[in-house]
Amino acid sequence: GAGQHADSFIMVTLGTGVGGGIIYQNKIFRGSTGGAAEIGHMTIDYEGPYARSGVSGAIEGYLGQEFLVQHARDRLVNYPDSTIRDLVDGDLDAITPRVLYEAANQDDELAQTVLAWAGHKLGCVLGSAVNLLDIRTIVVGGGVSGAGDYILDPARDVLPRFIVPGLRDNLRIVREELGNEVSLLGAARLAFEGEQAQVGTR
Repeated sequence: GAGQHADSFIMVTLGTGVGGGIIYQNKIFRGSTGGAAEIGHMTIDYEGPYARSGVSGAIEGYLGQEFLVQHARDRLVNYPDSTIRDLVDGDLDAITPRVLYEAANQDDELAQTVLAWAGHKLGCVLGSAVNLLDIRTIVVGGGVSGAGDYILDPARDVLPRFIVPGLRDNLRIVREELGNEVSLLGAARLAFEGEQAQVGTR
């Protein structure tokens, strides 16, 4: 996939929620109990909205699909001519991240603004992850990542602002190339590494 040329990278999936994973020196980093890389539950605003997990101000409360779409709905009143309405035939419940992406492709100001806002939030939380881990390659996947550079370019733009100077070189944010297969491959890798660990202890 997109991280194949790096022995260490951070994986972020943007979909119903915000998931994560860490590959460190070509191995999955699990933490002490297997729960490492809960990037979606990292707080970017301690007074922010609650994510589904109950964590206050977590990034998932901004970038999870339902929260991102609601952010767009809340602002439609200020954009009466938005293409978003036309794409869903006036049914605001039918808005999805894909609709926002299609509207952005048609130069819709609201869609582009919402996706850029999401990118800025993403860049903020990724900056904290880079500061903590000193890993410079970040791979972004999941359904919301289908918005592509409408989210990733704003994330790239703000990312250095949230990283200490010594860690800003050679930063890369890339989109996952494997699509929906990435979760299956990750599960297969976990199973393989678990089997290898058992073999090593026999």
